[in-house]
Amino acid sequence: MMRELAFCIFAVISYLYWLQPVNFKNTLSEKRIYWVIFIILFLFVGLRPVAIDQDSEGYKGYYDSIGTIWLLAEPTFGIISNVVRILFNDFRGVLIIYAFLGVFLKFKVIPRLTSLVWPTILIYFSTYFLLHDFTQIRAAIASGIFLLAIPLLKNKQRVRYLLVIVVAALFHYSALILLLLVFVTNERLSYKTQIIYGSLIPIGIILHFIHFNPFITLPIEVVQTKLEYYRSTAASAQVSLNVFNLVYIVKYCIFYLLLFKSSILFNENRYAPIFIKLYAISLFCYLALSVNTIFAMRISEMIGIVEIFLIPMLLHLLKPTKIARVLVWVIAISYLVINIYSLRLIYPEPTFNFQ
Repeated sequence: MMRELAFCIFAVISYLYWLQPVNFKNTLSEKRIYWVIFIILFLFVGLRPVAIDQDSEGYKGYYDSIGTIWLLAEPTFGIISNVVRILFNDFRGVLIIYAFLGVFLKFKVIPRLTSLVWPTILIYFSTYFLLHDFTQIRAAIASGIFLLAIPLLKNKQRVRYLLVIVVAALFHYSALILLLLVFVTNERLSYKTQIIYGSLIPIGIILHFIHFNPFITLPIEVVQTKLEYYRSTAASAQVSLNVFNLVYIVKYCIFYLLLFKSSILFNENRYAPIFIKLYAISLFCYLALSVNTIFAMRISEMIGIVEIFLIPMLLHLLKPTKIARVLVWVIAISYLVINIYSLRLIYPEPTFNFQ
């Protein structure tokens, strides 16, 4: 049922994608439709059955671990869980709060960062909505806060950026890696800069094949414990990373197209340079940190959320626009099918009955 409902919602967003102008006009009617879509997505993820996704059963276990919850998850999860326990004594309250915060942050920031609102919502729903807001609910809020911090990064308000990222880390510790991005700028990509960022993918592939491990001697127990958890989880689930799978080949192609056409994109979106740089770093992390598969994926996904803004930018580069629209839609539906049927982000039925 949830899978079918996801495709129905995708159909509604697709209708708006084709019906509305490419650039969001910010009219009253558009705003109303936009926030109606927010309500639909919020209800879809907030009222989903427990254990219809990969992570909510684990979160239920955290919620029930009253004495050790502070050791199992970030402090915000413990606070929210305790508040819900006192007020409602129902785990669903946790899912509803995380659903609202995660989806609201994305909907709040998207019109600030792009005029291609409906194409961005289309890609967001097919990718990070299912990956983060529906599944990895703590990462969903952290990534939303990261998007809110991008204007600070663009304007070189570095202290404020660092403070905001610390807040994001209180929702998901993996956001701490975002502190290292503090010196990424929004300066235009010169030919030299294009070569530097363009070389990150081949360098990452080399590091992947030599089994590069930057954390092997890191003397921080909590980090080593988390890394070992990711390693053992990947091993038990037989998760392996294929740097040349079709999805990532498409990502590499899109990245290089956007990179070498960045001068055009800068005139269309003032955040284009920083989005492209962050995307390069995301792909590099996926490759270079692949000795710990799940960790590499978590870090890459956290930074790579800018993809929801970059894929729609193909509309600025490819002509005629109708062909470009078809391509973006095909990418979106492909992601949706892969996430539901291959990655199984939505199960056909809940794995247990929650009372």
